[in-house]
Amino acid sequence: MDGIRSDREMKEFDSWTRGPMGLSQRIGAEQRPRPAIARRLIALCAFASVGWLAGCSPSSSGREEANTSTTSAPGATPASSASVQAAAVKCMRSNDLACAEANWSEYVKRRPTDVRAIANLGFVLNKQDKHEQAIAAFEKDIGMGAGSYDLFAFYADSLGKVGRTDEAIDWSYKTLKLMPSLVDVRENLARLLVSKKRNYEALTLLSEFDQYLDEHGESARFMANRMAIESSMHDLDATQDQEVTGLRLVKFKDTFFAPVSVGQSGVRAFVVDTGATSVVVNDDFLAAAKTPYTMVRAQVEAHLADGRVVGAKEVLIDQLMVGPIELHKVKALTCQSCELLLGANALSAFTMTVAQIKGVDVATLVPRVAPHS
Repeated sequence: MDGIRSDREMKEFDSWTRGPMGLSQRIGAEQRPRPAIARRLIALCAFASVGWLAGCSPSSSGREEANTSTTSAPGATPASSASVQAAAVKCMRSNDLACAEANWSEYVKRRPTDVRAIANLGFVLNKQDKHEQAIAAFEKDIGMGAGSYDLFAFYADSLGKVGRTDEAIDWSYKTLKLMPSLVDVRENLARLLVSKKRNYEALTLLSEFDQYLDEHGESARFMANRMAIESSMHDLDATQDQEVTGLRLVKFKDTFFAPVSVGQSGVRAFVVDTGATSVVVNDDFLAAAKTPYTMVRAQVEAHLADGRVVGAKEVLIDQLMVGPIELHKVKALTCQSCELLLGANALSAFTMTVAQIKGVDVATLVPRVAPHS
């Protein structure tokens, strides 16, 4: 499941629900707990910051008994593995984390290859800020071939909490490849990228999703985050920006997006389109940019992605920024309904390489001419 809904489902963006530990908040009707989804989750009762998922909610009476223990007294008959597991689930339902940890730990001792139980133990440890222990559980699980978006999200969170930022970024991207609509994972990943001074990568990560929402008639989710990042960037010494030597683009929805700005437009996510001859913008973007441009041809044809041919204009934009890299006198087509594209005339200023790095598709744009210091 790719985590991106169909056009029909995108119209149902009427609720917010939480996934594991609040990291995997998602949008839309698809997130309402359903048995098929519940069975697919690696956690038997993966929990959220506001309750338990997929049929694991506390009882309506609110009187679910907590502090369930299966520890046997000396000389007593040990509890069965099934009862230990049931006790662990019951503790999770009542949000008794210490009880859940004790029971999952006991169950894992008896069933050391049960990847679901190990994952649940890791989730409980993460929620108690026992991140080193949680990481050990997650790495054991992954080492046995277990994999799911919630497991990766928890793992990334614990890695970030202990300062293993590069690994946290890596596993966050893996999470989003499996489930691109996890907005809390996306937001947390943006913060990690900013901490590594990869501001344009963070802006692209947020802008591409906001533009996707906008295309489907929904409000932007990350406008405030983007404003904060762009505001802080104005206070940074540009010579310390490591992205001047190369931009890293991670595929979203089978497409690479690049951070592009013109005049006062702010950073927008442009589709990297090697098949397009020139840069393409739309009239609203150009008006909002409030930037000088020269009319080259007042009437040309633009071929849209859906096959339509529409009237357009060809303009010469004085300055266009791809991340922190300045391009001058860039030709572009503009029409009312055109998609934002970074075409071959702009891409020719870069050497572009594409690779799959640890399961994630990454493109790198390296300027052919070294930026001025």
